[in-house]
Amino acid sequence: MNTIIRRPRRKILFIGIILCLLAFIAAAIYLYSNSKDQMTLTMINDNLNANGIKLGLTEEQLIKSWGTGIYHEGFGARFREYKDLGVSIAIATDRDNDLFNAISQIKFSNTDFEIFRIKNGDLIQDSEEILRSYDFKSVENATGIYANGEFLIILSGTDVVEDILISFVDKDLRDRIY
Repeated sequence: MNTIIRRPRRKILFIGIILCLLAFIAAAIYLYSNSKDQMTLTMINDNLNANGIKLGLTEEQLIKSWGTGIYHEGFGARFREYKDLGVSIAIATDRDNDLFNAISQIKFSNTDFEIFRIKNGDLIQDSEEILRSYDFKSVENATGIYANGEFLIILSGTDVVEDILISFVDKDLRDRIY
């Protein structure tokens, strides 16, 4: 009698383990397929040439490299402006931000700086093509704004790029109003 009771339990346990394993594999495949096309911080930084400054650097690292700049307080961020370099940098101050107390946004008009080989002075049309080749999509009802995952790149200018803004927009904070 003991043998009869054990077999169904073993079978149920075995089936349960198989189902959990299949669910885990399906979730891993789903997450991998959704994340492989999304931009990462490493991908952005690998394609950012801004005199050694990268998204995610701490404010202390920024000051050590470039000095204090002109300090501005903001909502959700504080800013350091480096007029001589044509750069404005935001440091996230929201504790819920994945880049809390680190550089979360860089805006530059400096022609020596670039993202994905896009520089100020380049044709907007050529720059948009480059961004599309990196899977950035044009934001609906917005001119010059491109998104990929948690990253925005904004190209300002009419025919040529005049300013480039690169920003990390934490997915968990998109609905937050400061």
